[in-house]
Amino acid sequence: MQSVDQNFYWKNCSNWHEHCRVRIFTPHPEQIVVVLSDSGCSAGSLVRDAVPQIIPMLVQDYRLDPTLVLWVEQHPANHEELPDAEFWQIHPQWEGRRIVSAYWTPLDQAQVEAWVDQSL
Repeated sequence: MQSVDQNFYWKNCSNWHEHCRVRIFTPHPEQIVVVLSDSGCSAGSLVRDAVPQIIPMLVQDYRLDPTLVLWVEQHPANHEELPDAEFWQIHPQWEGRRIVSAYWTPLDQAQVEAWVDQSL
């Protein structure tokens, strides 16, 4: 079940206003899937660049349990900076309430759709 589909706004480290599309799915009580989409981003920015900043904000704003969340980054197909896959799983490395690093692994659309139990 999709519970959120909206633009999320924040200020980046240069004090510029940024935004991206956020969709939160709760297909099971023990699983939350958050899809952050570059297609809704401010021109010239990538969700990937803001992960350490926005994921903790989303956890706080939506009262998410980070141990239950699968984080997914979606960007338009054939994006010039990330041409290999349209979907990437984000693996944040937490230290307390902040992210100290993250790494990404490519996903195929079918896998993400299986997680959220609907077409994207």
